[in-house]
Amino acid sequence: MTDGDGLTPAQRRQIAQALKTFADNFQKIREASDALRGQRALLGQAAETISQAASAKRLVEESLIRNSAEILRGYQHLFDQQAAFEKVAARSAAAALEAFNHSYRATLSNYLQLARASSSLLPPNWIGHVTGLPDSLETLLLDEGLPLAYVPTGPMVRQLFDAESAAARRRILGRNWKKILLQCSEEVGGFTDPVADAHGAYAQAAIDAVLCGNSPAGQALAANLLDTVIRQTFDGTSRQAIVGQKRKIDLDRYHPTAAIVLGGVWGSFAEYWADRGDAVPRRYSRHASAHAVGPRQYSRVNAVLAIMHVTALLRLLDSGLEFEL
Repeated sequence: MTDGDGLTPAQRRQIAQALKTFADNFQKIREASDALRGQRALLGQAAETISQAASAKRLVEESLIRNSAEILRGYQHLFDQQAAFEKVAARSAAAALEAFNHSYRATLSNYLQLARASSSLLPPNWIGHVTGLPDSLETLLLDEGLPLAYVPTGPMVRQLFDAESAAARRRILGRNWKKILLQCSEEVGGFTDPVADAHGAYAQAAIDAVLCGNSPAGQALAANLLDTVIRQTFDGTSRQAIVGQKRKIDLDRYHPTAAIVLGGVWGSFAEYWADRGDAVPRRYSRHASAHAVGPRQYSRVNAVLAIMHVTALLRLLDSGLEFEL
C-alpha cells in the first residue's frame, strides 16, 4: 500500500535514513573541513615560521660570511704586517750580522796587528813569559833599579814580578847569579853597533872577574863601563833625562824596551851623598860604587846587577831601535 506520493512506508523510511546519514556525513564533512582549514592555518603559520627561520638563517649566514670576511681581512692584514716585519727583521738581522762580522774582523785584525807589534815592543826575553807591562814595573825599575830587559831569562823575569818584596827579588838574583852571568856572556858578543862592539870586551871582562870569584873588580868595572857608555851615547840633555835625579825619568817618551832599559839605569843612579852623611845603600848604586867602596855596597849580587845593566844597554844600542817615540 502506498501513500499519495506513491512511496511505500519502507521506502520512506529508507529515504529518511539516507537523508539522516547524508546529514550526519555532511556534518562530519563540515567538521573535517573546519579541521582542515585549521590545519591549513597551522601549516601556514608553520610555513611562515619556517620561512622566517630560513630568512634568519640566511641573515646569520650572510652576517657570518660578512663578518668572517672582515675578520679574515683583519687577520690577513696582521699576516701581511708580520710578513713585512719578518722581511725587515731579516734584512736588519742580516745587516746587523754583517756589521758585527765586519767589526769582528776589524777587531781581530787590529788585535793580531797589536799582538805582532807587541812582540817587537817588548824586550825579547819577555816574549812568551810576560804579557803587557805589569803594574809593579815602575817600582822594580825606578825604586829598586833592577835591569829587566834582554837579561835575565823570561821565566826569571816572571819570578821577579811575582816576588813579594825587594828582598825576595834580591834572593832570586843571588841564587841564580851564575846562570845570569852566563846569559850576559852570550849577549855581549857579536855586536854590529860600533859603540856596543867597542865595549863588549870590557863587559866580558867584568863577567869573567865575577865568575872567577873577584866580584869587587867585576862590579867596579861594570859600574864605570855603564857610565862610559852613557856619556858616549847621549848628549847632555838626553843624559840628564836618563840619569838626573832632580826629575823622575819620563818612561812614556821612550820605546817600551828602551824605557825598561833606561828606567832601570835611572833607578841605579839614585842619589847618594857621602858628604851629607847618607847611609851606604845595600842595593846596587852607581854613585855608591864610585864613592863608597866597601862591604855594604860591594857584593856579588850587586856586581851581577851592574853587569846586567851594561849588557842591557849595549844590547839596546845594537838593536837599532829609536829610543824616543
